[in-house]
Amino acid sequence: SSARFAAFSTPWNSAASLFLSRSDDSFEQLTLAQRPATIGHLVTELHSTNADRFSRGGGCVVEIYGGGLSSANDLAVLNGANRAAIKSDAGEWEILQFRDAVLIGPGRYRLDGLLRGLAGTDAFIEPEIPIGSPFVLLNTAVVDASLDGLIGFDLNYLVGPSHKPHTHFSYQSFTQTVQGVGYRPFMPAHLRVFSAGVDLEISWVRRSRIDGDAWDVFETPLGEDRELYLLQIYSAGVIIREELILEPTFKYTSALQNEDAVTGEIEISVSQVSDRYGPGPAAKVTSHV
Repeated sequence: SSARFAAFSTPWNSAASLFLSRSDDSFEQLTLAQRPATIGHLVTELHSTNADRFSRGGGCVVEIYGGGLSSANDLAVLNGANRAAIKSDAGEWEILQFRDAVLIGPGRYRLDGLLRGLAGTDAFIEPEIPIGSPFVLLNTAVVDASLDGLIGFDLNYLVGPSHKPHTHFSYQSFTQTVQGVGYRPFMPAHLRVFSAGVDLEISWVRRSRIDGDAWDVFETPLGEDRELYLLQIYSAGVIIREELILEPTFKYTSALQNEDAVTGEIEISVSQVSDRYGPGPAAKVTSHV
């Protein structure tokens, strides 16, 4: 649930400090990066592929400013190796992994065998992530920066060398709103609609953002204070029904359909809700009544 802090400079003379303030003064140190992160940018576009399976082709070229990248076998990747974040034009960070990293020029690597949309970012895979988009390798150089209790606040940050005071001219400043993405529920899976006579049976499968990879448990942990979903039904782009639901199923009965005065095509949208974050990204499906 923490934010992440990565820094790079050349030369790297000391650790990098991150300070924050809710105002323009009274800065306090939040965290410290002891070594430079592997940071760069896309040199070629990254086009969309299916999430959660190794891509065949559809890779990209990245240029990094220091350090290096290396290939890993399938098992190592599935165990967490070569995880990276790439920021889209929409401002969302997509988490992905790569199996193959081939050096093709000074600081330039062709990445292939990608696993896309990890850690709940499958809802944010863009049709194309453009050249120049930031790339960060998520290794141990990237450190936690806890911002608990600050979701929704606009904070001022300073980043600079730890051996200098934060008032030194070498510190860089920026402002950013805490989004609390680490608390964002994942998009539900397997959203389906079945006809049950004149009723519609709607069902989906919950996903967990915490310890959801274990195969030897009866059910993945909830990871929330309670199980809660937001279901919305649209007709011609207008919400005609909205329900908060405590279980992963809903019956859209003929009586409810008559109450909504709906016929023809509808779109059904389902999000899991976190008490701390709110609704996560929605799974959507169309049907007819």
